[in-house]
Amino acid sequence: MKKLKLEISHFLNSKKGFSLVEIVVSMGLLGLVGVGITNLSRVGGDQSKALKQSVVVESAIGRLSRVLSRADTCDAFGNIISTAEVQGIVAPVLDSGVTVTNVVQQNFEATPLALLPVNESTTVAVQLLVTFTKETMNGPRPVNRIAYARHVYENTGAGAQFVRCANYESDNARSAFEANCRTIGGTFTLSNVTVEPWSGNAAVSYTH
Repeated sequence: MKKLKLEISHFLNSKKGFSLVEIVVSMGLLGLVGVGITNLSRVGGDQSKALKQSVVVESAIGRLSRVLSRADTCDAFGNIISTAEVQGIVAPVLDSGVTVTNVVQQNFEATPLALLPVNESTTVAVQLLVTFTKETMNGPRPVNRIAYARHVYENTGAGAQFVRCANYESDNARSAFEANCRTIGGTFTLSNVTVEPWSGNAAVSYTH
C-alpha cells in the first residue's frame, strides 16, 4: 500500500508531463469524438428539416384540395388550372425549401364532351398532379401529390362548354343518384331551378 502511494505521489509530482505520443493520441481521440458529435447534429438537423418539409407539403395539398372541392372558390380558376395559380393558392403555407415546380391537369370524361347532346350537362373529373420540390442536403427532391376537382359542362347548342365547378362531395352524391336512377329504369332529366339541393348554389334539379 505504501509503495502504491509513493508511485502515485511520484506521478503527481513529476515535472516531465505528457509525452508527445500521448498528446497526439489524445488529440486524435478528441477529434474522433468531435466528428461523431458533428455528424449526429447534422443528421438530426436533416431529419428535422425533412419532417418539417413533409408537413408543409401536406398542408399545401390540403389547402389546394379545399379550394378546388368547393364550387364558389374553384370557379375563379376556370377549367384550366395553371402552375402559377396553384403556386398562388398554396403560397401562404409554403416554407423555405419547398416550392411548387409543376402541375399536370388530367380530365376524365364520363361522357365524351364531343358527344354531349344539346341541352344536357355532364361533369368532368379533374385530377391535378402537383410536383413539390424539397431542397435537401443532397440536392432537390421532387414529391408528387394529387388534388381533385369536378367541372360542369353544358351543351346549349354550340357544343360542350365549361360553365362552373361542382362541389366535389356533392357531385359524387349526384353521380350516385343518377346511376341509381338509371339502374331502376328511370330517366335523369335536368331543369332550371333556383337552388341546387346538395350545395345550396344556383344549379339544376334532378328528377326520375
